[in-house]
Amino acid sequence: MKILFVLGLEVNPKVGGVERVTHVLSHYFVKEGIQVGFLYFTLQELTYYESDDKIVNYFVPDTTQISTDVNITYVHDVIVSNDFNIIINQGNIANAVTLLISKAVEGTSCKIISILHNTPLIFTQFYGQYRQTLSQYLQLQNKSIKNSIKKRLLIFMAFSEYQKTYKRYVRLAIQSSERFVLLSKGYVPLLNKISGIKDNQKIIAIPNPLSYNDHYAVAEISKKKNQVIYVGRLEFNQKRLDRLLNVWKMVEMDFTDWQLIIVGGSLHGEQSDNSDYQNMELQRLKQLAKHLKLNKVIFAGNQDPVTFYKESSIFCLTSSYEGFPMVLIEAVQYGVVPIVFGSFEAIYDLIDNNINGSIVTPFDLNEFGVKLKEQMGDKQKREKMAAEALLTSKRYTIDVIGQEWIQTFKNVIAGQ
Repeated sequence: MKILFVLGLEVNPKVGGVERVTHVLSHYFVKEGIQVGFLYFTLQELTYYESDDKIVNYFVPDTTQISTDVNITYVHDVIVSNDFNIIINQGNIANAVTLLISKAVEGTSCKIISILHNTPLIFTQFYGQYRQTLSQYLQLQNKSIKNSIKKRLLIFMAFSEYQKTYKRYVRLAIQSSERFVLLSKGYVPLLNKISGIKDNQKIIAIPNPLSYNDHYAVAEISKKKNQVIYVGRLEFNQKRLDRLLNVWKMVEMDFTDWQLIIVGGSLHGEQSDNSDYQNMELQRLKQLAKHLKLNKVIFAGNQDPVTFYKESSIFCLTSSYEGFPMVLIEAVQYGVVPIVFGSFEAIYDLIDNNINGSIVTPFDLNEFGVKLKEQMGDKQKREKMAAEALLTSKRYTIDVIGQEWIQTFKNVIAGQ
């Protein structure tokens, strides 16, 4: 069996969730005797290299555009010359990668599997980023009624256009794929509504696997420190860490022996230039923490989070939306009790409210603060929930999720 992943960013597990899950799955597949390749459509070279030299990297010749004839021919030749059975569109649903892949497999026996690594409402992310950029631009213009009307009109037009483009590519991805994989069954109704395609047997759900092979012991829970952590990218439109800092303002004075640690940021640290969005967000968050007069907040930067997971008691996620965040299942793997906004359907697959974590009404900061205080103030209850979280994590081991993927591959190749 031969599998080709199509990717935008290099498979560096420190970059983000898609990259980490690709790293975990690909190594498992190789161990199971499956040949794996990575095809990049935005890169010509790598800065991070896989430890497994059995994984072969390919680079399309034209990175300025995606679905060009030269790229289609190149990908087609890679498939044919290496006899790949399956090509996996690893999350690049809402752009021309879908078109590139669908054309490249023509005349071959290679099958397509497309994966959506977020909520089907992901187009709101791109819209949010555009709206923020547009607002910043118009702030530089003279304030006038004309510019105010212009702003509202352009934002409305942008949302409409993004929505149309996204729906078009989603429909193409579903139609051209043997399987369209979501991260939760809860996303199926959303996808059906967006795509207009209902009762489609191609649409299945496979959650992300755990990143690490560690087996954290229940006995270690009692040794955890008074630490609350966030792990992940520093990004405004989706992650909204400003919410977490405002929540922390509510609890810090009452729990002076606790601290909040934010793990994440640019791979290049604070020395990166101002075009690095994570560094820009870090500076904004530091200014907010200063404005709120927070004394127990540590910005730890981009580090291996395992030590923080092992030492911390509570994990907070205040995102506007998510797919199936790797950091969340990593947290429960190490007995860190999660408190999360119920802003995405997959959260209900993982958290049984008040049993192995807490789900908060989106985006009620006061309720979030109350839940956080409850967890911080009740060690016995917190440790009981942490033990339940450890049990939950066993559903997401790489052996469980990896075998689900391999069976899917077999079914696709067999035409089932």
